[in-house]
Amino acid sequence: VFEAAAGVAVVEFSKSTGDTLEYTKFCEEDVRPGLKDIVWTWQGDDPTSVGGGEPRHDTGRLDYRYE
Repeated sequence: VFEAAAGVAVVEFSKSTGDTLEYTKFCEEDVRPGLKDIVWTWQGDDPTSVGGGEPRHDTGRLDYRYE
């Protein structure tokens, strides 16, 4: 977790070993839906498209605001 500015943090996680399919499933079914109310952007998503683009599965980087 990195504090980028007052009230803005960057969290990054990635898969170093293990099952890629299981990691992808975890990201898509647990992480992204669980953080949908606080995530501004997901790394790898197209910020100009409505609803985001295709996610990258090699990283779980997200930028969010906390109060």
